[in-house]
Amino acid sequence: MAEVTSTLTQLVKAFKTHYKYSVSTKEEMSHILLLFYAVECGLKAKYLKEFNGTSTADFETLPVLKKYGHGHNLWQWAVELKIPNMGFKNDDKNRPISQMHERLRYGSYNETTVENVQKKFLKDIMVLLKKEL
Repeated sequence: MAEVTSTLTQLVKAFKTHYKYSVSTKEEMSHILLLFYAVECGLKAKYLKEFNGTSTADFETLPVLKKYGHGHNLWQWAVELKIPNMGFKNDDKNRPISQMHERLRYGSYNETTVENVQKKFLKDIMVLLKKEL
């Protein structure tokens, strides 16, 4: 599947917009899904800024691990960007953070310990990204 090309400006705008709508007093799956996508956009925007990229098309030439970067693997993006893990371990093989967006989209997200830790990881990264973008 081909990735949609987005500019750094578009990624930052998506980051801010998704985050704006993810914040709610009643946190439901859809809010967490938007938080996931906000963090994904923010991490990719941060990566482009750090490596002087202008769009996601640059992932083909920038030093990422594969053609389209790390996709939805937010853990790998955070590692690549040397973001502190804040106590998060990406060691759950059955419910990896890279599939969190699918669990949220398709309704198989549960407020388990694993997913609560993943949600906290997203919120912690968001604090860092809001300062930088």
